[in-house]
Amino acid sequence: MEVVDLVIIVGLILGVVAIVRHLWIKKERFTKAMDRPFPEAWRSFLLEHVAFYGHLATEDRAVFERRVQRFLAEKRVLGIDTEIDDTNKLMVASSGIIPVFAFPGYTYP
Repeated sequence: MEVVDLVIIVGLILGVVAIVRHLWIKKERFTKAMDRPFPEAWRSFLLEHVAFYGHLATEDRAVFERRVQRFLAEKRVLGIDTEIDDTNKLMVASSGIIPVFAFPGYTYP
């Protein structure tokens, strides 16, 4: 086996290890976020500022909350020349969930 072949093999192995590590860390973060209870302050905010949420039945509100948590666990909300707080994140997540709420299996890519 030549040195070039060995370097290629080691590079491939390191690449695979890096990808697996990245996916594992991402899954851990997601699991940790989904294990947290939905904050009461978020629930109050949604009731006050998101009419769609306020009109949902209690069971559907719980589904909406889980989907908001999932959205925020999977997506980063970034601002340009502005600070992003929970208010911004909740509005973005809600705006993403409302149009697809009738499609329970839908997740954003």
